[in-house]
Amino acid sequence: MSEHIDYEHIFTPQGILGHVSKHPNLDFLMNIFNIPRVSAVKEAIASIQQDILNAFSIEEDQELHHELKLLDMIGFLYEISQSSPRGIDPSKADLIKQMYARQKTDILAYAQQEKIDPHNVEDFLHTMKL
Repeated sequence: MSEHIDYEHIFTPQGILGHVSKHPNLDFLMNIFNIPRVSAVKEAIASIQQDILNAFSIEEDQELHHELKLLDMIGFLYEISQSSPRGIDPSKADLIKQMYARQKTDILAYAQQEKIDPHNVEDFLHTMKL
């Protein structure tokens, strides 16, 4: 029995999802992962991910958790940096620059929060030309 969810009308802190997804702003794009999940979707996805890990007898290394999150954040920064001006409405180019700057700031703040050497992070970003 599957329940239909009208995603267009979900309220997010940035506004109604149907509107902000079609007219994204910096706040929406940087916080999309915080959009509330309804009908236990978040729990279902977590359960599926855990089932996959269990099926392959994989245990998440808790010591690497913060480093993996940092790498995920850097991966998003890389994706932003690869946004092609040809594929973007010229009026949105400034938004991409803002996203890039904010993500880089968030990366350095996260590294500091988790006591990951910020010099190593900055060196890595420099090596990756980010």
